[in-house]
Amino acid sequence: MTVLQRWLYFIDLIGAQKPKNILIVIKFLLSIFPSNAFTARIFSVMAIKWRDERNRSTADLIKNELCVYFNNDENCSEFYKKILSDNKLLNKAHSSEKYM
Repeated sequence: MTVLQRWLYFIDLIGAQKPKNILIVIKFLLSIFPSNAFTARIFSVMAIKWRDERNRSTADLIKNELCVYFNNDENCSEFYKKILSDNKLLNKAHSSEKYM
């Protein structure tokens, strides 16, 4: 059994007498990553994106690129079709507001 399955089994055993505080502690503990591999991967991808040719890029630009990179699970053609159908986003991209 995984740790999560053990906790679910324990919670089912106590049933209606679930102490609220223990559930909060369990949620907190299970939200902590067991290793720093994900964080190391983010820094690795950040180093690739913030290379010498792009040394004048702002931290916000790199942050936004990383957010898109890690939070988008579509392939390029699906993402392209999605962007073309989003008129609000296209209008924002065409406006000069992004330079202010």
